[in-house]
Amino acid sequence: MEIPSLLFEKKISYPKIKIDLLNLGNQTFIRAPCIRYPSNDLQKISEDEWIIMENRKLNFYNGSKLISSKDLDFDVLDAFYENEEIYFVKRYSKKLKVDNTTYEKIERSFDTLVLIGNKELLINVNGKTYTLDEPINYLLNKRIISVQYNSQNLVLNLFTGSKRSFNDELFHLDESQNVAVDYKGRIYIDDELVGICKSSSVEYLGKLNGKLLILCGNEVKYFAENSWYNLGTVQDSFSVKASGELLALLRNEMLEIYDINLSKIFEFKGVLASTVSYKNVFLINKNGYYGILDLFSKEEIKVLNDKINSRSSFSISLTSLPLLDVIPVNGKIRKIDRDRKIVEIDPTNYDLDGNIELNIISHFFSIKRSFRVDIEPPKFSLKDTHILLSPSGYHLKGYPNCNAYMKGELKCSVPFETKAKIYVGKSSFEFDLKKGTQSLDLFLPLLIDNAEPETIKLCVSSFPCKEFVVNGEIADVSQKRSSIVKIVRNSTVYKEMISEIDKFEKIELISRNTEKYDSIVYARIGNNIIIDNKIINVNKSIEKVLVKNGNNYIREYLIVGISDPLKDIHVNISGNLMYVNVMVIRESAVEIIYCDEERRELLRSQKEFEFPIIPECSKLIINVVDKGLHWDHVYTIVRATESYFQLAIYNSMKLQQELESFGLV
Repeated sequence: MEIPSLLFEKKISYPKIKIDLLNLGNQTFIRAPCIRYPSNDLQKISEDEWIIMENRKLNFYNGSKLISSKDLDFDVLDAFYENEEIYFVKRYSKKLKVDNTTYEKIERSFDTLVLIGNKELLINVNGKTYTLDEPINYLLNKRIISVQYNSQNLVLNLFTGSKRSFNDELFHLDESQNVAVDYKGRIYIDDELVGICKSSSVEYLGKLNGKLLILCGNEVKYFAENSWYNLGTVQDSFSVKASGELLALLRNEMLEIYDINLSKIFEFKGVLASTVSYKNVFLINKNGYYGILDLFSKEEIKVLNDKINSRSSFSISLTSLPLLDVIPVNGKIRKIDRDRKIVEIDPTNYDLDGNIELNIISHFFSIKRSFRVDIEPPKFSLKDTHILLSPSGYHLKGYPNCNAYMKGELKCSVPFETKAKIYVGKSSFEFDLKKGTQSLDLFLPLLIDNAEPETIKLCVSSFPCKEFVVNGEIADVSQKRSSIVKIVRNSTVYKEMISEIDKFEKIELISRNTEKYDSIVYARIGNNIIIDNKIINVNKSIEKVLVKNGNNYIREYLIVGISDPLKDIHVNISGNLMYVNVMVIRESAVEIIYCDEERRELLRSQKEFEFPIIPECSKLIINVVDKGLHWDHVYTIVRATESYFQLAIYNSMKLQQELESFGLV
């Protein structure tokens, strides 16, 4: 399938209702079953006001957003929009009424409202009103109304306003073509009987390559060589559109496009509304995108370079790149230049057939294309490579299961980003390689049986592998270095002899002892404590902490955070006495100091302490102790000064009473 030329696209915002598209000359308009909808060209459409009757309400939308709603009176049947006003069609006895005008009959078809009565025929389409004399009968299609008078027929185009009269008793289906039908369904072209449609509805669709297309019921029929051809069925007349060169059939959101030979040339998925012109397709998909596509001016994909190596990539040019996306199936985009409309792509794997597959994607279609490419094989080599085997009993540092290593330099030049694999004996290693020329330092831990020469196999992607022979040798024992280290693991203390040769080591246990330490630590929540020179903030009730000092010292501590036991304190002064009520949340020792008065108790919940008032003392010191932890609190007795005056008055009155008893006053 060819790639159509995408001429235009735009996101359209509209209420969730059925829509249709209408093409008039160089402009395309939206249609909807509304009282009002935007009437400008879709390329310039904005979020204008939509007015919709639904669920006994008149709803006002701005694009897809409901901005207001008005309940309808019980007698409202319909409404139409004219000159910035909304007119309601209401029940009036057995008739209909619009303001002060009465009508006999009403018909609503999509966006078209027809009222008959008062010797007139009123037609309103999205705010545009036509008034004709009341006819004998009429036929309403999606695009025209055909009105029958005595021996005369008038055809009115509902959107252009153009009219044409015919001196016969037929219902003409187009104002520019002499196509008509009578009340028995007989079809006439240029006054000649050419067929019969037994359905109650007949609609003229247009011409395809000069041949007539009609919709008889739900059947699309094509008149050619004095015969009718049935092209299939559609849901309604909005699902089929025709122009001089194209036929569009919309079924279950699948839009099929046919040429003048009735050959299907394209299809679009997820389409809600469409129309066609001489060579263009106009459509709105279910994601809300409106697009114009030229099916005759095909999108040309120009191959700029098909040779892929370490310096260059497969590159193509697309005219509509700003509107299209290129998604490689078996490749990766290296660079995209939307201004120059160039895409550079590298494969992700070597295809023996030498093909790169791309998906060309827009909001309206996805098409796969395959391109033949020439991929230069990678170039790689090993330099200064050797294998060193450890003496018996030794292993490679950091790799306890390895007794050897291979060291060297990998030089390579690869045509695309990929992976390399190196096989040494029973071991394999994978490396990421970037596109281009590069050098990698190799250090590969191995497990081998002896120092005999090894075959090294190097593979890149699906290209043929390359093999090398690398010599091996045993590490020189004379270079041995030994040391004794102390290792602490919680309560266990080890002493080990570590012997080292090159990058190998041998560890021998000398001793193992148990050394107890204070692993459980109680501390006040919120405090910082120091354990093994490490500062630890205590912010939880229970927390395990690992203290490390290098790799040889690791100890675990259980930090038990203790909160302040003191819950509350109340002070009450009565006469020359002060009562201190102390409350705790758990069993704790409490010490209270008030000048030279002191009290100490072990409390489980609360206790009241009695103190004589000391005028010169206004502070209480309360010390709470739990699990060896101290919390010191100092309280100021707020009413102390007032209490001292009360105490002085109390003492003076008592002294006066005593003196009076002796007759001294």
